[in-house]
Amino acid sequence: MARPSKIDQLGLAEKVLGLALTKTSREISAILKAEDGADVSHVAVARYIKGVRQERAEQTKALVQDAIRVTVPRDLQLLEQIRDQLDDWRRDAKMKVGQKLQVIDRLRKVLELRLKYSGAGEGPGDLLDAIVAAYQDRTADEGK
Repeated sequence: MARPSKIDQLGLAEKVLGLALTKTSREISAILKAEDGADVSHVAVARYIKGVRQERAEQTKALVQDAIRVTVPRDLQLLEQIRDQLDDWRRDAKMKVGQKLQVIDRLRKVLELRLKYSGAGEGPGDLLDAIVAAYQDRTADEGK
């Protein structure tokens, strides 16, 4: 286990974090020395602040990932419903060619989003290209 920092040992953590909002590490070091008689170097202050920020960033990342893990299945289901509606519109015989092309473009974007958030589409890859090609082929066949 890591040794507690001098700032923690002296009970100055809250003060340092409060000062970090508006002061540099050198200024904080000088304030600690003047007000508290604490001989803490600016390097120690900078290292402490960096460590706290990294720890908080990791905690925030974990919270965000948990929230995403909960909402992604629902979001994917919504994207699937949107995809189905767009596909129904694409098959509409009354729709003009320009409108069909717009629907196909929107459908492609929905598919890209779905692949991206499901983890399958880390970038435009073979799977996405194959899906788009299949939709374009079906559209061309239906237009004949």
